[in-house]
Amino acid sequence: MEGVTFLSNYEGLLLGNEIFYPVYNELNKRHAVVFIHPTIPSPCCSEMNFLPASMFEFICDTSRTVINMLFSGIFENYKNIKFIIPHAGGTIPYLAGRINLYETVMPNLKENIPKGAYYYLKNLYYDTAMSTSTATLNCLREFVPIENILVGTDYPFVIDKGIEEQLKLLAQYHSFSSSEKECINHGNMRRLFPNLG
Repeated sequence: MEGVTFLSNYEGLLLGNEIFYPVYNELNKRHAVVFIHPTIPSPCCSEMNFLPASMFEFICDTSRTVINMLFSGIFENYKNIKFIIPHAGGTIPYLAGRINLYETVMPNLKENIPKGAYYYLKNLYYDTAMSTSTATLNCLREFVPIENILVGTDYPFVIDKGIEEQLKLLAQYHSFSSSEKECINHGNMRRLFPNLG
């Protein structure tokens, strides 16, 4: 296998939970690539149930599990695993400054992130699935190096027209140079998965 996919929670357990440590131990030995895909979070706001979870709850659950992993020490303790976060990281690029501020407000949080929140969050990989608006790409570009951005489409959950629209918007985005677009479209993925050539 070239990698594995985790859901953002399993029966409400976020990915920083110690129940997953044996799996991380094995993946770390194998220098694995792990793609995290959101799923429906534990029920919280029944008034919002008339809207599809994919509209915003998936984004929130992705962000929730990444923050949980960060402060649980997953990124510090399993350095050989490369994590891909979908949908431009959910709200992570937007919230990173706020998360970082809490290292000062609550110094005990640094126990599992000795290099600081920015270090770990900027070393994750982020895909562009359903996240090709100018505002979203601006935020992502400001936050991580080009080498950590991967093209994404959310196939097979998005219909062909939706995929075409995403790729068109990504191609039209003015702040990526042509060489950067090549990296995002295939170069970065080839480095992440060298066996795929």
